[in-house]
Amino acid sequence: PEIDGVELTKMIRKAYHPSYPFVIIITAHSDQDQHVGYDAGADDFLTKPIHEMDLLMRLRSCERIIHLQRHELKLQQKYYASNKQLKIQNVNLEHTMQSLRTTEEKLQNSLLVASEAKRTKSAFLANMSHELRTPLNAVIGYADILMEEMEEGGSAEWLNSMGKVSRSSHHLLLMINDLLDISKIEARTMRLNVEEFELIE
Repeated sequence: PEIDGVELTKMIRKAYHPSYPFVIIITAHSDQDQHVGYDAGADDFLTKPIHEMDLLMRLRSCERIIHLQRHELKLQQKYYASNKQLKIQNVNLEHTMQSLRTTEEKLQNSLLVASEAKRTKSAFLANMSHELRTPLNAVIGYADILMEEMEEGGSAEWLNSMGKVSRSSHHLLLMINDLLDISKIEARTMRLNVEEFELIE
């Protein structure tokens, strides 16, 4: 009684969500004052005298509008929740991608280091094989010469010992040749000698 409908509508709009509750102003004033009620936040406007059917239709219309507004609000909440979750997933995905890029860089660096180590090893084996074969061939040559002299001189004990030296030297030479072949294979410089031959039945 102390306040009119316009002031009450303003109070309602300040106290509640802008879309709730649905406010209908029923007044004895003319339709020219409707804009005052709408400016205050009213959703509909009826002028006295009113018919019950008109009020019922307005209320049903208000009910449908409120239902749609609530449904829209729920959809907005779901959208915001999904959008927030999507942003979190995007951040996690970016972190994962960054981790993968870092891992890939580390693997590439490791491959470069391993390739360089492999090249160094192959070069070392090749050089060492050549360095070892030269004096070893000299040892084998001198051993063969001494064995021939011992065979003529009849020294069986020294001949047996020199034979062990010769056999061990040849065995070591075979191992060195194998290492040299392995280094050539790793360096892809191994040459193949292709020959035709017949199988013996």
